Amino acid sequence: MNINSIQSGRRISATLMIATAIVMVTVLTASASSGENESPENNKTTIGTGAQYKTTVHRQTKGELSEEDFRQVSTLAPQILQHLNAAVACLDVGDQKEAKAELNQGEKLIHVIRDMLPVTIVTTVTENARGKEVYRDENHIQDDLVPIYEMMTGVDVVAPIIDAKKEGAALEGLRLSDAEILHTSVLLDISYVDRKIRRALELLSKEPEKAREELNLAQTVGVDFSIDKDDSPLVKAQRALRLAERMINENKMEGAEENLEVAKIQLEEYCSLAGPARKDEVDKIQKDIGRLFGKLEKEGAESSVRDLWQRVTGWLTEKSGQTHQTAAPSGEE
Repeated sequence: MNINSIQSGRRISATLMIATAIVMVTVLTASASSGENESPENNKTTIGTGAQYKTTVHRQTKGELSEEDFRQVSTLAPQILQHLNAAVACLDVGDQKEAKAELNQGEKLIHVIRDMLPVTIVTTVTENARGKEVYRDENHIQDDLVPIYEMMTGVDVVAPIIDAKKEGAALEGLRLSDAEILHTSVLLDISYVDRKIRRALELLSKEPEKAREELNLAQTVGVDFSIDKDDSPLVKAQRALRLAERMINENKMEGAEENLEVAKIQLEEYCSLAGPARKDEVDKIQKDIGRLFGKLEKEGAESSVRDLWQRVTGWLTEKSGQTHQTAAPSGEE
């Protein structure tokens, strides 16, 4: 074989290799692009035989809420209530200008929280027997019942809500007993409160009394108090852990250890109520608490207690639509 033939063969071989590489890249790119548009099977549901119609419901969630951002959202939510309560107090003394300023502050925080919460896009498509689309609808949904943890704010935002609920009940000829206002959880309905604040702002200048009525509804209907007997010791453990974290931050190690001990006792009580289903998890977290004793002055102790708080918070009974952490906790895959 002469040199020209060899060189010609090499050129052909090189050309084939380049062509093959281009095809492979094209296929891989198309495959990746297809994968981006496809959703996991568990997010797509098809209903109907297709003899006449077939409906497909596709759910796609965008964004996620990390452990720290969940805490951030739950810390900002009470601030909305604080501005709401302040606006009501301003209207009671006829200060509409200051009431408006407070409501605008509340609206800013609502927008901040909405930006952080994941959005689930639910697309419903119905096709006829010939495969022709006859109906399509798209809804954007957020789990925006935000839990309020009273120990996470230095301001008592719940007391004015309790007063508003009692006042509203009295107007209806009812009386709320102390038992009816005991609670293991407080949820702020962001959507409802947002609607009522915006409506109050519209009414404020010309009909301040009606604006106050809207704000009263935001306080009473927009804030949900619920109680679960199994959750009661869990809430006490959660609060004790929050106090322990705060005391570590303030270099009060003895008080921090006392609160860790309270958390262990309350978790034991919770385990007796929740039954065997939680035993292994409770045992594990109690051991993790035990390892912290005598080591609270070491670096990372505060974040360890915060992690314990997060794990306990995750056991609280959730309602449908309640905001929750979606990203894996730090240190977990």
